[in-house]
Amino acid sequence: MPHLKTVKNRSATLLNLFQGNRNIRKMLAGVIISTLLCLGVSTWLDMRAARDLVNIARKQFNDQQMVIARHIRRQVESELTFVGRELGRAGEILSGETAGSIRPGPSWSPCFPGCWKKAFSASISGCPISP
Repeated sequence: MPHLKTVKNRSATLLNLFQGNRNIRKMLAGVIISTLLCLGVSTWLDMRAARDLVNIARKQFNDQQMVIARHIRRQVESELTFVGRELGRAGEILSGETAGSIRPGPSWSPCFPGCWKKAFSASISGCPISP
C-alpha cells in the first residue's frame, strides 16, 4: 500500500502549510462557514418554494373542480327544468284542463311531425288509468 503512504504524506504537508499562516486558516474557516450558511439558506428556500408550489397546485385544482361542478349543476338544473315542464304539460293533457289552449305533445314534437301523435296515443291507450 505505497499509495496510501503518499496520500498521508501529502495531506500532512497540506495541513502543515495551513498551520503556519493564521490568515489562511481564518480565510479557510470563513469559506467553509459561508458555504455551509449558503447551503442551509438555499435548502430552506427550496423547502419553502416546494410548499408554495404545492399550495398553488392545490388551489388551481380546487378552482378547476369548482368550475366543473358549477357547469354540471347548470346542466342538471336545465334538465330538471325541462323534465318538470314536460311533466306539467303531460299532466295538463291527461287531466284535460287545457284542451284547447295548448298543443298536445312534448316540446320537441316539431322535430318529429306525426311520429309523436302515434307514440303519445299508444302510451295513453296502454295506461290503465286512461279515461
